[in-house]
Amino acid sequence: MNNFLPIPPKVAEPLPELGDKIRLYIQDHFNDTHPDAFKHDIAQLGELRKKYVEGSNGPEVHHEVVTGLSNFNSDPTISLSSITYERAAVLYNIAAVYASLGAAENRSEIEGIKRALAYTQNAAGVLSYIRTNLLPTLEREQSSASGIATAKSIGQDMTSSFIGALEKFCLAEAQECFWQRAVIDKYKNGLIAKLAMQVAEFYASALANSAEGLNPTAHYFPAAWTSHVTVKRYHFEAAAQYRLSMDDLEKGRYGDEIARLQLAETLAKKALDAVKPGLSTAVSSDLRSLQGILASSLKRAVRDNDLVYVQPIPPVAQLASITPAAMVKPVTPASVENSLEWLMHEGGGALFSGLVPYGVHLALSIYDDRKDTLVRTELHGKREELDALAATTLQSLGLPGSITALERPTSLPPALLQKAEEVQMQGGIAKVQALLQEVTRVAKYNANTLEEVFDILDQEAMEEEMLHERYADIDTIRQSSHQANAHLVEQAEKYRATLTQAKKSDGDVLLKWQEWVNLIGILAGGEDALERHIPSSGRGNPEADITPTIRSLRSLLEDLEDVRNHRARLVAEAQRVVQQDDIRSLVVQEAARLAHGGSGDVQTEWFENIFEKELAKYHRLIEEMQGQQAKQERLLANIRAQNDIFVHEKQEDARVKHREKKLQEMEMAYWKWREIVGNCEEGIRFYNGFAELLVKFKESVQSWVYGPRVAASAQGQEARSPAQHEETAPSAPSETEETQYPAQEPQYHFQPAPTLPSAPAFTLPPPDSSAWQSAEDFLPPPPPAHKPSQHVPSREVPTHALSQVSLDSAAAPSRRKSTRSSRAPDTEENPFQARPSRRKGGGVV
Repeated sequence: MNNFLPIPPKVAEPLPELGDKIRLYIQDHFNDTHPDAFKHDIAQLGELRKKYVEGSNGPEVHHEVVTGLSNFNSDPTISLSSITYERAAVLYNIAAVYASLGAAENRSEIEGIKRALAYTQNAAGVLSYIRTNLLPTLEREQSSASGIATAKSIGQDMTSSFIGALEKFCLAEAQECFWQRAVIDKYKNGLIAKLAMQVAEFYASALANSAEGLNPTAHYFPAAWTSHVTVKRYHFEAAAQYRLSMDDLEKGRYGDEIARLQLAETLAKKALDAVKPGLSTAVSSDLRSLQGILASSLKRAVRDNDLVYVQPIPPVAQLASITPAAMVKPVTPASVENSLEWLMHEGGGALFSGLVPYGVHLALSIYDDRKDTLVRTELHGKREELDALAATTLQSLGLPGSITALERPTSLPPALLQKAEEVQMQGGIAKVQALLQEVTRVAKYNANTLEEVFDILDQEAMEEEMLHERYADIDTIRQSSHQANAHLVEQAEKYRATLTQAKKSDGDVLLKWQEWVNLIGILAGGEDALERHIPSSGRGNPEADITPTIRSLRSLLEDLEDVRNHRARLVAEAQRVVQQDDIRSLVVQEAARLAHGGSGDVQTEWFENIFEKELAKYHRLIEEMQGQQAKQERLLANIRAQNDIFVHEKQEDARVKHREKKLQEMEMAYWKWREIVGNCEEGIRFYNGFAELLVKFKESVQSWVYGPRVAASAQGQEARSPAQHEETAPSAPSETEETQYPAQEPQYHFQPAPTLPSAPAFTLPPPDSSAWQSAEDFLPPPPPAHKPSQHVPSREVPTHALSQVSLDSAAAPSRRKSTRSSRAPDTEENPFQARPSRRKGGGVV
């Protein structure tokens, strides 16, 4: 019969109103989320609770679980409006399942001992998690609600005293498994004694925990449980002394042997005195067996010592103490310790995973922005900068064309063929033309969206003018349009300035493309086109022209290429890290810990330590990139020095010089192609992120125009006389029709930038004209939006000739006459021209 005890589970009452309470909680604490969005999660949680938590007998554990302990002394039913309490109760039952599975194992065989050891350590780990992570939060919640958290308010079984006692109890059973394995495997008696003493220590700690703390719970445990733990404690102390007496016998310490056997016999008598009704038969049987062994061993030892050894028997106080050897510890399952991460990756997804406070969303957005900025500026940007510096330096020195023309007077260099193949494989001219078309399309979409915002503000100003004409005293109850929308107009003008600056950058990139397109076309034309472009120097013996200086230069250039490739590998590794870098579970857990389980406001400042720790994974790559920068500087200095010697030594030959020039053109064409592709892709990212920002801005303008302003108009009309009230009110403004695009997949996709909202203030300048920047670099974060954000419509971009590539359409023509100086009137039909002039300057003037 088994001599382990299971832990009885907590019993949960049915909670049919659980779904309604969760819906109410979501409604009260998550203003940007509707409860109906989580109706599936709510229903699934209710089903899981009914299946695994509710019921008269708690969760079904194992058909063979022993029933040595029916229940602890029961508390009155505890009912708390706390998800923390629900979590703690569920985890308590998980610990009970582990403990009961361990108690049910057959420990007469090695495999059963191993399983019981694992189960009991897991039970201790779950209890330890409850004690250290949930009980402090639960106590804080109840203290803030009722002034003080007591055992009466949260239950005796949710106190540190009770949970700590059960934790030590499970560790004692786990250590007992280890001791039993050592006995079966016939370990040395000294080691078995240390293991047994640790078992006794754990049982003693369980008793001590139940009697300590602010809310002692010793009375909560039934007499049978207390008797079981006390008997086991003294039993294993006696067993430890017995094992060490056998060690004394082997080493000839016969007096010590007798003293230890006498002490063991005394401890066994204490264990016998602790036996109470209800104690397991297996435990009492083990104790009687030990008493018999001790009695016979002591009788034999005394007889042998009296007749043969005649050694003095030391008092018990002089015996060396037995040092306990702990071989077990609480082992918290990954599904408990990192529950959210486990659910996301292995558990099939977490319920309510989308239900996080706006502060968590904002914190994740801030981290993603910092991460992307770090990788973009310190790694990707640094790589592009160093590559451009190396290419410019080599171009100024005429390398590698000058030495390649001597090394290969007729055939094409392998390095050049490799670059040409790379350009061909990635699309060559067609790719750049498609990217430029995509830049044009998304820039035009941005311009149109901003124009629509101005249209909405203009239309609102017209409606306002009509109200002022109809109701002369309306100024007393509402602001005029040009005052109320000033912040919106100011923001829109700043967005326009940003788009104007971006358009200038677009033009710079286009000019660069027009300058290099012919040479890039030759490079992308393959080996035949290169051979036609690069003439032979006609020298018959190239080996005679290869001097030690040229060999040294070639070696330095190869080292420089290795440095370039290493930087590319660093950027690729950083991108892999970025793809796997998900701190959502860490942020959510920290928010739950600091906000009382998620019920308080979440501040982004709480997560700075997490940000700093997680961003540290990129520091190694950044330091390595900085090391590559220093290495390149040394290489370029050596290349300049060697090139000076080479220029001094080489003999001028017109044919060689002509070939050298053509080789150098192809080298630079490759780097310009890479630079233009990078500019275009960065421009697409910028416009895409800016488009989302403009859509949110447009939504906020629409909300301002068609929400509070319309309501205020209705109030103004109600304040008029009945005759006036019956007049026909101004018609509601209709939203300006948005530009539509065919819903087709673009030839080159781009990733949406992180969602960043608008703010009324703009404190940083627009991007430089040298290259595009991402919208995240200078745009303030937005408030939470209730409407789903729109994405830039995309369409198939045909490949056009260079003459058809233009970025002038980025600024959409105005569809109405406006007094804004930056927008000239056009000849299209203007539905507002017949309106009277605006009062006090109108809405956006």
